[in-house]
Amino acid sequence: FVSDSAVLQVFLFTCMVGIATASIIQHSYWLESYYAFTLPLLILSGLRLAWEGGAAYQGLAVLTLVLLVIVIQMAHESQKSVLSAIRLRFQNLELIDRLHQEKEKAEIASRDKTRFLASASHDLRQPVHALTLFADALQPELATDKGRALLAKIDRSIESINQLLGSLLDISK
Repeated sequence: FVSDSAVLQVFLFTCMVGIATASIIQHSYWLESYYAFTLPLLILSGLRLAWEGGAAYQGLAVLTLVLLVIVIQMAHESQKSVLSAIRLRFQNLELIDRLHQEKEKAEIASRDKTRFLASASHDLRQPVHALTLFADALQPELATDKGRALLAKIDRSIESINQLLGSLLDISK
């Protein structure tokens, strides 16, 4: 601080104000670090300006202390923002992890369903085919119209079961 050089004083205080405001980004996640740097810088500068005397210097001292209040408030807001972003990041990572786990469960369930339906396809169709063969073998043995009508109903029922099984297995594919 050179008392008789206004240009050097303006340069010095411009640099200090710039450093105090620019360091918010660097130190706002840990406010104690910011306080340790900014409080001495601006309080001592404000005191030096007040000590110099004169209305202009005392006005600058008041402005320096107002600046101190403003940059501390900005640092608090920046800290909230940084901590919120960090919290969101970890929450997103947890959600992504849960999503992968749920996706794996769904894929396993889909594979199990496919295996079950492939196995069920054979197991369900085999008795239906046997029923068809028995119905065909029964046809020559029926002598009455009522017996042939019952056999026709059995054939339609077998055909319906076959269609339903086919549709079910097509849907599962």
